[in-house]
Amino acid sequence: MVLSTFFPKAGWDVGLAMARNAYIYGLAKEIYVAESDSKGGTWEGAMDGLKRQRKIYVRYPESKEKNANLKLIELGALSVNMDGKIVGPKEMSSTELFEPIAKSVVNEPPSMYEDSKRNFEKDILELLDKGTYITKEILLALKLDWNCRKLTNFLKKNPNIQAVAGKPAKFTRNDMISPSLFG
Repeated sequence: MVLSTFFPKAGWDVGLAMARNAYIYGLAKEIYVAESDSKGGTWEGAMDGLKRQRKIYVRYPESKEKNANLKLIELGALSVNMDGKIVGPKEMSSTELFEPIAKSVVNEPPSMYEDSKRNFEKDILELLDKGTYITKEILLALKLDWNCRKLTNFLKKNPNIQAVAGKPAKFTRNDMISPSLFG
């Protein structure tokens, strides 16, 4: 049986392809990405999969490649080599063998940000009431037992917190940014 949501004689169209991708990714238990740009159907499918906490496998790029594979890995996708084996950070040359790494969870459920003794969100918001901080400063000030990625993900998802452009990114309360004459 062949099933389609589109008219059989419909020609190729970017919009139809994007709509079709939603079904393909939606039916998949795992998603494999050979190469992705930072926009388009592959990117959107992988981002949706990460949001839904699906396993996303992304080929670790060679050093001279220009694609968004590393960004997907930074966001929580599992990096794999050309044989599909999970690999660690590419700190070695392409001729060296990759070592398998343990899977890490990046998209924790909200309950991971609280425990019975401490409300992390409250502590972070109270700190951000005092000013603008980078992730490492927040980790140090609050003595959090989190890694930078986990804290950054939490900060970006929290509606009460706003990222301030720059490198490294800084974070503050949404209502703390005031207009400046100088930029």
